[in-house]
Parts: sequence; C-alpha cells; structure tokens
Amino acid sequence: MRRPCAPLSAVLSAATVADIARYQANRAPDAIALSFEGRQTTFGALDLASNQVANGLIAAGIKAQRRVAILDKNSDIFFEVLLGAAKTNAVLVPINSRLAAPEIAFILNDAEAEVLFVGESFAVTLTALRDQLTTVKLVVVLACRVCRMARRAVRC
Repeated sequence: MRRPCAPLSAVLSAATVADIARYQANRAPDAIALSFEGRQTTFGALDLASNQVANGLIAAGIKAQRRVAILDKNSDIFFEVLLGAAKTNAVLVPINSRLAAPEIAFILNDAEAEVLFVGESFAVTLTALRDQLTTVKLVVVLACRVCRMARRAVRC
C-alpha cells in the first residue's frame, strides 16, 4: 500500500529544504521520491546519497554559504547534489547545459564556485575551461546513475 506524502503543514514547518528530505526519509524511507528515465529513488536512498554529497563537501572544506556548482544534463542526480549542498548550507549554482564554454567559465568565476559537479558528457568542455577557472578547487565527475559508484573527484 502506498503511503501518502507528509501533510503540507509538516512540510511547511521544516526549516530548510534539507529538513524536508530528512523528514520524508524518516517518515517513509521506502516511498518513491524520484522517478527519472525508468529509475526510481526512494526517500531513504535520496537522503543517504545526499548525506554522502554533504560529507564530501564538508571533507573538501566547503563552509556555509560557499558556492557549489553543477553542470549536467537533466538527471535525478541533481537532487542528490541539491540536497547535499543544502545539508551543508552551501549555495548551489546550477549551470545551464546549453551554454557555451566562455559563458560557463564566466558563471563559475562570477559565482566564485569552489566545487563543480560535472556530468561525464561535459568532460571535454571542462578540459577546455580548466585554465580559465579561478575559484574551482575540486571537480567531481558524475557518472551515469547506473554506474554511480564510479564517481571520481579531481583536484584542480
């Protein structure tokens, strides 16, 4: 039997977006949080994955209100990064995947992003930009969801 989502009053009383994810993971960990391209992610799995992102950001030295960027095509992984950043009180800077390389570099530098999560399909673009990025200290290459255990971090 499918359990309904939390009542609106409970969700609205949450202090942050991260609190909503935590609340749902505690309340209904096996309920479906995301459905994307035939894959389903439960609230429990989403909370766990976002905790891993948050712990990685903390280990990388990201402090509250620092900028973390993501450049990728539409994906359910976006929400793992969004919630992970929220759990560390970092500011997520989503970058439009259709921008040209100089525009991407401008946004990253202007936002003073310290970490960049990038989809594998943007590896060539990132290689071309690497020397132009003045604030990015860590690049995390996101593998496809199926092979997500293959994520790897690269120090700039």
